Amino acid sequence: MENPQLVAAPPDTMARGPVNQEYREWLVKAQHRASQDFDKTVLAISSGALGLSVAFLNSQYVSGPFSNTVLIGIAWMGFGVALVSSLGSLFTSSKALRKCIEQVDAGVVDGETPGGVWTSRTDWLNLAAWWGVFLGVTFLVLFASFNTRRLSNANAPYPTSTPPSAPATAASPAAAPR
Repeated sequence: MENPQLVAAPPDTMARGPVNQEYREWLVKAQHRASQDFDKTVLAISSGALGLSVAFLNSQYVSGPFSNTVLIGIAWMGFGVALVSSLGSLFTSSKALRKCIEQVDAGVVDGETPGGVWTSRTDWLNLAAWWGVFLGVTFLVLFASFNTRRLSNANAPYPTSTPPSAPATAASPAAAPR
């Protein structure tokens, strides 16, 4: 008697034996959730960091111009790449799923790459989104590091490189009456 939990694997994996269909379905759902979480996280980090960096610049500009502004430019470009890539990934992922449905309906899913070219485009866009977030966060931290030091030095009561002068006392010549 055959175990109802086990079914034959797809033709390309027949040599590996039976596959637990319930476990496979769970894996497909888990991969789908992970993909959704990745897209949401990339969008949230990128858009949030862009907003926070603009707010930081607006609130701190009164202290004078910023140093190393090329760093914030690179960070914004990274976040922009992440946002555009993530949105593009949502589009290409939808196209890949439609292509898979067409392949299943035509009975050719085993002979072709599932999702066709849209699957590889989705993978590349996800990779670009990840790198965009990585570069954006890295350069934003560098920019903030350079400029928070500058701001803390600018707000110091006296320059940190020279000590304050000693106050005049009655014993010093500067305080003596003439």
